[in-house]
Amino acid sequence: MPWYEVDRAVWDQEGVTVVMTGGGQHRVDLPEPGLLPETIRERVTNSILASRYVRLSERGGVRLVARRIAGRDTVEWEFVYDPELDPTDPGVRAAVEQALEEVRRALGV
Repeated sequence: MPWYEVDRAVWDQEGVTVVMTGGGQHRVDLPEPGLLPETIRERVTNSILASRYVRLSERGGVRLVARRIAGRDTVEWEFVYDPELDPTDPGVRAAVEQALEEVRRALGV
C-alpha cells in the first residue's frame, strides 16, 4: 500500500491494523513485529510535507495535509474534517478551498 495513503497504524499484542486516509483498514496478524512499527512511522511521517489545522467555524475545522507521492513531483492534499462538519456542505467546501489556498501561499506548496 502506498505510504501517502496510510493515516495511521494501530498495534496490539497480536498484530497491526493499518487505517487508510480514505477510511479503509487492513489487519495483519504479527505477534513479533520487529522493526516494523518504527519503519511504518518513519515512512508515513516522511510522506507528510505539511499539516495545518484550520478552524472554519464555531462547529469545527479541518486538518489540511500535504503528502509527497513517491516517483511524482506532485503533492496530494487530504482533508481531515472534524466530526461536526459535513464535508458535502457547499459552504464548508468553499471554506476549505479558501483555507487551502491560504495555506498553499503561506507554505509555498
